[in-house]
Parts: sequence; structure tokens; C-alpha cells
Amino acid sequence: MDSASPSAFEPSTRVVDERLRASILRGEFDSDSPISQVQLAARLGVSRTPLREALRMLPRMADPILTSQDLSEMRRMLTQMTDVKDHDLQAWDVWHRAFHDLLKSRYGDRLSRTAHDLFDYTERYRHVYLTEPHALVTVEQDHQAIYESCQAGEALAVSVHLARHTARAALTVIALAEPEHDPVPVREALRMVTGAGEEVVKVTNTPAVTDGVGGTTPAHPA
Repeated sequence: MDSASPSAFEPSTRVVDERLRASILRGEFDSDSPISQVQLAARLGVSRTPLREALRMLPRMADPILTSQDLSEMRRMLTQMTDVKDHDLQAWDVWHRAFHDLLKSRYGDRLSRTAHDLFDYTERYRHVYLTEPHALVTVEQDHQAIYESCQAGEALAVSVHLARHTARAALTVIALAEPEHDPVPVREALRMVTGAGEEVVKVTNTPAVTDGVGGTTPAHPA
């Protein structure tokens, strides 16, 4: 049976939506090459009916997920971190955690739980990093850049700033603990995020999906 034809095992629209989003985020599509819905359906192993529904759902990827109240709260947290006296890391970390918790709360339940667990696990390493000279100043600059990108609605810039923010701490702690170790996975992960971010900024459109009758549907909003 043709993979693009309906079957008793047809994936739901939600499953197709998740597959399509994952493919877009992995950069599997050429932004300069239109893809027909027939080709895309075959590639995903689904019929065109759930695919069309999934394509209609894609614009949600560009919807703002932070409200004006969220941004005001982020601003307040930044101010509270700046106002902490005498380099009291425990007091500072209360607001630091709240700042990142607000961002993580928009990841979705599954990813948010994982992010929370990892944040808790790495607490001692963050504190090691923050004892380094000028680390706190650098961290606050990172937070400000993240906030300003959120305020401007620049999701790609936010992801790049967050990746650099996290990687900087990881690379510093690794260098302190084991200077001879070359943290290739960290650098590669950082390069994947920042490199992809720079590429997407230059490309205003991701692949257009043709409907087979001359029309096109953006596979991902610019």
C-alpha cells in the first residue's frame, strides 16, 4: 500500500504534527526547494488528510508564548538579582531559579520536567562557576540579553543566548575540574544551536509545501 494512502493504522494529526515539527527543527528540509504534499506525506508515512491538518497547526510554532505579565515578571527578577547584596549566592539563586523556571514553564510539560531535573542536578556546578572572577557579571549580561530577545519576540536569538549562557558555565567548570579534557560534545551542541540560529536568521522562509494544484503552504512561518 502506498504510504501516502489512508490505512487502519493512520497516525493521528497530533502525531503527524510532532513528526513534522521535529523534521523542521532538525533542519531536514531545504528552504529553497518546494515540497509537494504528496512527497511530504510519503516521507512521513501518512495520508494527506492528517498532513493538511498538521500544516494548518504549524503557525502555532511562531505564536508568542510569553505574555506582557511574564515579561514584567522577568524584569522584576533581573532587578532582584542585581540588588542582592554582598554576593549572597543563596539569595541570588532564588531569583535566578525563578527566572529560568519561568522560561522552562513554556517548554511543555515533558521537556519542562527534564529541564527542572537537570537544573537541580547541576546546582553545585553552577555555584562553582559563579565563584569565578567576573562570572556573575557575565551571567547577568546573559540574562539581560535573554530578556531583551524575549521582549522583542526573537525566539531564535533567545535560543542562541540560552545555549551560550549554559555552555559558558559548563565549559568553565570542565576547565576547572579537568583542564586536559576536551569537551567536544558541549562545543558541538553549542555549534549546532548557534550555527543553526545564524543560518535561519538569513533564511526568511522554510520549505514551501505545494498542494499539488499550484498553491503553496509554508512548512514553517518565517
